[in-house]
Amino acid sequence: MIKQSFKIEDHGLIARLKQAPQTVEREALSFLNTVLAYIGPIVKVHTPHGVTGLLRGSIKVPPVTGTGANLRGKVATSSIYGEPVEMGTKPHWAPIDPLKLWARRVLGDEKAAYAVRGKIKRVGTKGAFMFKKAFAQSKAFIRERQQTMAENIAKKIDGGGA
Repeated sequence: MIKQSFKIEDHGLIARLKQAPQTVEREALSFLNTVLAYIGPIVKVHTPHGVTGLLRGSIKVPPVTGTGANLRGKVATSSIYGEPVEMGTKPHWAPIDPLKLWARRVLGDEKAAYAVRGKIKRVGTKGAFMFKKAFAQSKAFIRERQQTMAENIAKKIDGGGA
């Protein structure tokens, strides 16, 4: 499983959660939805297109789950190729039919698939690290949104809008 995660910095949120749990949860949910909507397209940009584009098309942002301080969100792929493309692979004997399709469409020569498979058997494949890159590229945005979330919560609670 591919996993990149971050923890919301406190910014006094634990104390605020006890004061006004619904306000904190609403703002945290908004924060997560905003951050995930930002990261999802960046993952797609870093995802190799391949022959069919199916891996890129499989990257989704499922609904946030949990409540209170236990909200969880993710950008994910349901494709069995997600993890091998993200992390790369050790040397292995790759199936030839998908490689033939790729070689025909990308290189214009189906026979090149055999050389590609030979290389995969010898050295494996390099990872694309599309999730890792997207997460790294999004860190400043995440920090800014965390700060904005904390400020919004403080305004609502201290200003009486909770």
